[in-house]
Amino acid sequence: MILDHVYPGHEFCEDSVCTNIGHRKGTRIEDLYEVLDMYDVPHTGKGIPITSSTILPHFCILAMRYPGMKGGNWHWVVFYRGYVYDPNADEPIKGGEYQDTIKPSLTTYHQILVP
Repeated sequence: MILDHVYPGHEFCEDSVCTNIGHRKGTRIEDLYEVLDMYDVPHTGKGIPITSSTILPHFCILAMRYPGMKGGNWHWVVFYRGYVYDPNADEPIKGGEYQDTIKPSLTTYHQILVP
């Protein structure tokens, strides 16, 4: 996980994070904040709407929709130093390439404060 590189000494693995969330199905931002708090990862605790003029911080969680997603469905990805870390991708993707290839609709970002 990307958090392993930013916060050495913490163990962030999918199983432990899912155990702390309590399930492997859809999550709310409150679930993610709660887990970040459990791991002492500082964050702003609020979502900022993304517009065409938004400049993303170096480290944040993005709420996005794939083309064709309906209603209240969205997907979480991590943006870190110009790369998108999508759990559905095999490796990090440069932010611009992600936008051009996936064409997601980005709705909000939730900043993670880097130590």
